[in-house]
Amino acid sequence: MPIRTHSYHVPDLSSADAPLVQIALGWSCDICQAPKGVLCRNPIHPDRPLPRPQLVHDGRLTDRRRERRGDS
Repeated sequence: MPIRTHSYHVPDLSSADAPLVQIALGWSCDICQAPKGVLCRNPIHPDRPLPRPQLVHDGRLTDRRRERRGDS
């Protein structure tokens, strides 16, 4: 029986020009509390970049337009 591997598309979050990064910058980050329009920071090691080559946390990609927030 063949072994199944799960393949999924990993979005490009390593470029500030990437469309998903631009969309994510439209609201604040719940993980590191980066304000709207500011790139995420590493909350555990502030002097280091985020793990994996990315500029925003994965959770910031969630569509939050229907939430009641002051920044959305």
